[in-house]
Amino acid sequence: MSSDEAKKKYIDLVKQTINEMSRTMNVSEWLQQIDPTLSEKLDLIIAE
Repeated sequence: MSSDEAKKKYIDLVKQTINEMSRTMNVSEWLQQIDPTLSEKLDLIIAE
């Protein structure tokens, strides 16, 4: 596996984990209160 393939696999896994967490608990709302900038970045990652 090339390093590009490994990076893509890792990023996909992180996105999947974030999506699963978002379903089980409202991470976006909770994060919005703590760190609005990070919350916006998280929303962009999920949207990709």
